[in-house]
Amino acid sequence: MRNHSLFLLISVTIMLAFPAACGAAPSQIGPTGGLTIPDPMTLEPERTEVGITLESYDQLTANFDVDTSYDFSGKVNVGVYHNLELGVEKTFRQKTTFRDQPYWFSGKMRFPVDTFNVAVGLLAPISGPDASSFYSVVGWKSIWGGFGVNFGGKKFRELTTSQLTQAGISKFGGFNLQRITVPGRTGTVFTGEADTFFGLLGVNYRVSRNMSILGDFDGDRFSGGFRFNIKELILDAAYVGQKEIDSLFSRNTQNVMVTLSHRF
Repeated sequence: MRNHSLFLLISVTIMLAFPAACGAAPSQIGPTGGLTIPDPMTLEPERTEVGITLESYDQLTANFDVDTSYDFSGKVNVGVYHNLELGVEKTFRQKTTFRDQPYWFSGKMRFPVDTFNVAVGLLAPISGPDASSFYSVVGWKSIWGGFGVNFGGKKFRELTTSQLTQAGISKFGGFNLQRITVPGRTGTVFTGEADTFFGLLGVNYRVSRNMSILGDFDGDRFSGGFRFNIKELILDAAYVGQKEIDSLFSRNTQNVMVTLSHRF
């Protein structure tokens, strides 16, 4: 954690000294922004972007062998009006004990101010037990921060953690799992739900015309990497940390995330 904090501090210092950034690109979760979080900018009207993200994990199989599993995340964002962006995202999981993810709807509205930008957004599953997220971010293309709240979602309450993969999770923040004693009963039960509140922080420093350095925090994990763009084609290559929910589900990230996107 100390190394992550040092990386973030250095990145923030660079962004404040040399504000610059690449154009909009989809984040891992869908809306335009950094590597894994939205920023306070939106797509221009009548512009569309499509993207796909690949992450890989080490996970125990039913025979207790370690195998590689994959998450493929596809997303589409559309600038439907001035300062308004809508999108949809879907994650497909391969060779994993995780349940399938639903389609996620996203909406982000920007409120430009004289010297900075403010945006509010919503991420909501079309169906299933997962929690929705409402967030607000403030800043510039090069550095921004914000906070949000998770709501709804299915709470976990079982005698064992064998059905934990059916619990409702969130796109932002961590997961709070506790073992409690129920008054009047012998033994304990496990309870869990997505964190109610979360913070967001992102940086995007343009090194050259075709490359930027990015770093962000999604309320649970830190990520850092590079964004390369050739005209309307954009490639993100990033190091990503371990999420709490992945640890609870007994899978370990291989720490690599790649996103390829195109604007038209």
